[in-house]
Amino acid sequence: MVVEIDLFVLLRSIGLIIGIAIVIFSFYFLYGRIVSFFRGRRYRLDRKGLQKQWAKVEDLLQKKEENNYKLALIEADKLLDFVLKSMAMQGNDLNERLRFATAKYEKLRDVRWAHGMRNKVVHEADFNLDFNSVRGAIRAFHRALKELGAL
Repeated sequence: MVVEIDLFVLLRSIGLIIGIAIVIFSFYFLYGRIVSFFRGRRYRLDRKGLQKQWAKVEDLLQKKEENNYKLALIEADKLLDFVLKSMAMQGNDLNERLRFATAKYEKLRDVRWAHGMRNKVVHEADFNLDFNSVRGAIRAFHRALKELGAL
C-alpha cells in the first residue's frame, strides 16, 4: 500500500486553515469592538477633573447658605450634562439627553426630579431651597454620575 501526498494540496489545505482562522479572529475582534461601542463603552472622561469639580459641588453644599445651595445644584446639573454630552447622548438639552439615557441606564430616572429642581432654581425667582432637599438632589446627581462611570 502506497500513500501519495501531493505537496501542493497539503500546502493549500494548511493555507486555507490559516486563512479561516484569521477571518474568524478578525470577525471576533470586530464583533467585540462593535458590541463595546453600542453597549456602554467606557468613555474617555477626565475622571480626576470630574472629581475636582464634584469636590467643588460638595464644598458649596457645606456652606450653609441658600445661594451656595443653588450654585451647588446648578454645578452638579452642569457636570451631569457635560458627562452625557461626552458620552454622545442624543438631545438638545439635559432633559432630552436624560430621556435618551434612561433607556440604557435605568437608574438615571432618579435624577430627573433633581434636574427639575434645578430648573425651578434657574427659572423661578422666588423659589426657596432647604438643605435636605438640596442634599437629596445632590445625592441623586452623585448616584447618576457613578452609574455612568464618571466618578
